Amino acid sequence: SAPVPEADAGPKDPDASTPVYDGTARTIETHAGDRFMVALAANVGTPYKWRLDPPPKPPVTLVDRKYSDAPPKGCAGCTGYGGTETFTFAAGAAGSVSLHFVYAHVGKRTAPPSKTLDLDVHVMAR
Repeated sequence: SAPVPEADAGPKDPDASTPVYDGTARTIETHAGDRFMVALAANVGTPYKWRLDPPPKPPVTLVDRKYSDAPPKGCAGCTGYGGTETFTFAAGAAGSVSLHFVYAHVGKRTAPPSKTLDLDVHVMAR
């Protein structure tokens, strides 16, 4: 899947060359040594949180995870609006891995997740 267009990419990366993918991506192709980001709609005002289940395995490593809120325009001091949770990964050696994201209730580990996202990541040699 292609990177999300800049306007829909959510949080901006200081390195503008880092591709950002959203919840519509299914496959990511990258090169060894590169980084990529996965930006998912979230809301810290709810008991739900994105997690990787299981944690990522080589050839990718999770290097950062951030939440940024996006209050509606003209809504200073508002609460309850959503934002974006962004996961930053580094690609190691060539290979493939599947990433399984779940958006689940933090207090009910056995309850089914509200949302899931599966991404196939293919890391190619330079």
